[in-house]
Amino acid sequence: MTWVDGLQAATRPIVTIMLAGALVYGFVARLVNAEAFLSVVGMVITFWFSQRQMGRAEGTLPPATPPPQEKP
Repeated sequence: MTWVDGLQAATRPIVTIMLAGALVYGFVARLVNAEAFLSVVGMVITFWFSQRQMGRAEGTLPPATPPPQEKP
């Protein structure tokens, strides 16, 4: 894996953590109301899990559970 691949793989997690931090700060500082907070968090979670599921369907991610091993 090259550093470019590592950077590409880390971009979405970093952006997600930054978004979560900003939302938590806004919620605690009462700049963001509960309805907006839950809406954005729901969208982010839905996006992440749908992307993972689509990656598994396309074969770009490993299956959620490994296939059972046959015993000789």
